[in-house]
Amino acid sequence: MKNQTVEMSADSNILIVAHDLEALNAMFEKQRQGKLRKGARSDAFDDTRNDVSNDTRYDTRYDTRNDTRNDTRYDTHYDTRNDLSYDIRDDAQSLIPQHVFERSDKSDKIEGLDEIGAEFRNRKQRKVRARIDRRKLKAISRASIIIVFLIGIFTNIVYRYIADIGEQADISDRARDQVSSAPAISPPVINNTPELPGQIDEMQIPDIEVPLAPGPRPIMETITNLREEFGNDDIVGYVQVAGTAIDYMVLQSDDNRYYLNRDVYHRTTDAGSIFMDYENDPFDLDSNRNTIIYGHNMRDGTQFHNIRHYRDRQYFDENKYIRLITPHDETLWEIFAFYSTHISFNYIEVAFQNDAHFMALINEINRRSVHSADIEIGPDDQILTLSTCTGADRDTRNVIHAKLINRISAEEIEAQN
Repeated sequence: MKNQTVEMSADSNILIVAHDLEALNAMFEKQRQGKLRKGARSDAFDDTRNDVSNDTRYDTRYDTRNDTRNDTRYDTHYDTRNDLSYDIRDDAQSLIPQHVFERSDKSDKIEGLDEIGAEFRNRKQRKVRARIDRRKLKAISRASIIIVFLIGIFTNIVYRYIADIGEQADISDRARDQVSSAPAISPPVINNTPELPGQIDEMQIPDIEVPLAPGPRPIMETITNLREEFGNDDIVGYVQVAGTAIDYMVLQSDDNRYYLNRDVYHRTTDAGSIFMDYENDPFDLDSNRNTIIYGHNMRDGTQFHNIRHYRDRQYFDENKYIRLITPHDETLWEIFAFYSTHISFNYIEVAFQNDAHFMALINEINRRSVHSADIEIGPDDQILTLSTCTGADRDTRNVIHAKLINRISAEEIEAQN
């Protein structure tokens, strides 16, 4: 029995133990299931919390950034506005007299504002006046510079003109010293002879006023001395018009342009030189039916300026004779025509096809002449032409023509001596 009891006790204990084990297992399973459910809820909660946290953090960062931007823009705008306000207030305050702030009544404040407005207007007017004064000063400075520049140019022109006149006068004086001792011929006295019926009984022609030194000198020596004096072999003659200031050397080049603005030393000058047409032969006057000499119409009365006076009849009658010295001859000419013409009229012809061609030119000259002269010119005569500008324009000329009335060669002078 006792053994049975023991056995039963043992079984009971086993059962109890088994039961307890089942209970424990159930409890553990329940706990495990609970943990699983708790874990699932925890995971779900964690996921939700994480999502919320992430969203919250993103929204917070975005809101914070936007707030920062808005705050920055607002602060910047506010600060700028405040700065401008402060600047305006400071500027206004600097213009407001100090005693304005010390006034408290309304009338004083209004008067202070009037003073502020007046001060603003005065300052603006001062700025405008200062700007105008600066502009005036600049304009005056520029005008002064231009005036000084123009005065300098004018002074230089005048100086060159005066110096040029002095140099040309010196050249002319030195040339006259060489010519004054050369032989001079007088206008002829024509007597009646039986062989020339109808000829004028006597025609007295006044002498040309040419100073003479004692003792004649050969003509060739005169031109040679001029060339040596000035170092220029282009000197081919010397021309004098009685009663006028025309008393100059005659040069010649390969064209009619070179000596228009060059002196005997080949220097550039506005006055230029008296020169013979390049187509004339100064060494053989017989080959020249029309010897042409050019010169400027200078305002100071030099060169061929006096030609213009031949428009006056009395001047024309009283100053009719021209003396021309060439390398081999000394010649005397009598003026028979004066006129002004356009350069389209070819009065400077040198070569003529025949006598009819030459006489056609003579007839046209007489037709154009301002004065008529009782001087007849035939096909065998030679004429001398002096031409200069009128001063009215570039294309008009004053011209005088003269007829050869006497001639003496170097050989004849040598024979007389």
